[in-house]
Amino acid sequence: MDQGLRHYLPELDQGERAQLIRLSGGSIGAALTLASGEGRELAAEADRLVEQASSPDLLALLALGDRLYRISDGLEKFGGFLIETLSDRIRVRAHQGAPGLDRWTAALTRLKDAFARADGLHLEPRQTLLTTARSLAQTARRAGAI
Repeated sequence: MDQGLRHYLPELDQGERAQLIRLSGGSIGAALTLASGEGRELAAEADRLVEQASSPDLLALLALGDRLYRISDGLEKFGGFLIETLSDRIRVRAHQGAPGLDRWTAALTRLKDAFARADGLHLEPRQTLLTTARSLAQTARRAGAI
C-alpha cells in the first residue's frame, strides 16, 4: 500500500501516506479518492479535534462547520473521520492497558449516534461540531486525554 501511494502520490510525506492508509482501510482506490478531494484536510481536522479534546478551538470549529456546509456530504465525511480517529486511539490505548477507556468508548457511541442523527435530519454542521467538541471536552476532563 505504501509503495502504491509513493508511486501515485510522490508528493506526500510518510506521515500523510500513513494517514491515508489508515483512513482508507488499506484500499488503494479509497486512499487515492481521499487524496484527491478534501478528505485529507477533513481527516486532519478530525485528528486535531481529538488531539485538542480538552480545550477545543471554538472559532476554528465554527469555521470548519461553515466549510462542511459547503462540501457535499461534508458533515457525514467528517463524522466518519472523527469516529475512525477516536476508534483508532481507543484501540491503541486498550493495547497499552490504559485506564478510563470505558468513558471514551461511551463517548464514541454518543458520537456515532450524533453524527447519524445529524446526517439523517440534515442538521446544521456548526451546532453538531460544537456539541461534539463539548462532549469530547467533558470526556477528556473525566477520563484524561486519549
